Amino acid sequence: MKASERRLPATSEHLRYQFKKSMEDQGHRQQLLKLLSKTPIFADTREAFRTCIAKALVPVEFSKDDVIFRQGQRGDWLGILLSGRAQRSYPLGLDDLILGEVCPGGIVGDLGVLGIDTVRSFTITATSPCSMLALSRDAFQQAVAEAGGQVIIQLAHDAERMGRLEGGAEFFSKLQCLRCLEQECVVAMWEASEPRLYYPQQVLMREQEVGHDMFIIRAGKVKIEQGGQFIVELGSGVVVGELAVFGADKRRTATVTCTSLCFTHVLHSDVVHSILEKFPAAKRTFDHKYITRLVSIEMRTAPPGGPA
Repeated sequence: MKASERRLPATSEHLRYQFKKSMEDQGHRQQLLKLLSKTPIFADTREAFRTCIAKALVPVEFSKDDVIFRQGQRGDWLGILLSGRAQRSYPLGLDDLILGEVCPGGIVGDLGVLGIDTVRSFTITATSPCSMLALSRDAFQQAVAEAGGQVIIQLAHDAERMGRLEGGAEFFSKLQCLRCLEQECVVAMWEASEPRLYYPQQVLMREQEVGHDMFIIRAGKVKIEQGGQFIVELGSGVVVGELAVFGADKRRTATVTCTSLCFTHVLHSDVVHSILEKFPAAKRTFDHKYITRLVSIEMRTAPPGGPA
């Protein structure tokens, strides 16, 4: 990556000085360490490691409507939002698909700082004045080397392995729900998917909640539960959430929770349907698969003697 692409967002010496002075106060320092302990990437790590991270953080500010980073750009820094609101979006035709809001305590750019994917997968825009703390990949790696601990070393090891994965479009073409489609459609799905990282114990979806995304597990493991009962643990190559994407009923039929660090590719319902409109044969195949899957679920959940 070029040096210009590794650069942190611009900030002022005055802002750096104010932040440094605030960290001299034990109360402020402990508040920051507590915030770090609540972010998924730093949860369950040693305090010594979080202290190293705190010392390496750089304060940055954005005005309303500023683009923090843009989809397709390269970058390997992570941001932790301290105040304000930001919006994640993805270009879809002439409009932008709104992916969700980032609130205080939220993080962006973890794929870059972990070295899994340095190409930004979405655009993030400040919807109000924002204060953020930025962390470079170099500073993250130095903190791991100096004060890592088992949890973060294992996470960094898993991330390094995920960063070496190759053949994304080929991986998509081997998925059971996509392998019958024409290659151009599969490639379009791959290119439109959003790489996203989930951490141990994070919930991808909850049973009966409304959802609009399907998740393709590229690496890692998830557990499936229905009615509070464990059903099965699944790994790489599994697709979950597709019923809500293809069907009229957007309620999730199961709860899916990560049991390890998970590298996923996410496809939003609007993105999928915009692609299928360009490939009528693929749309018919998906419609058939959806009906077959729905009938299968109804048969499994029907009471003895048939559906009521």
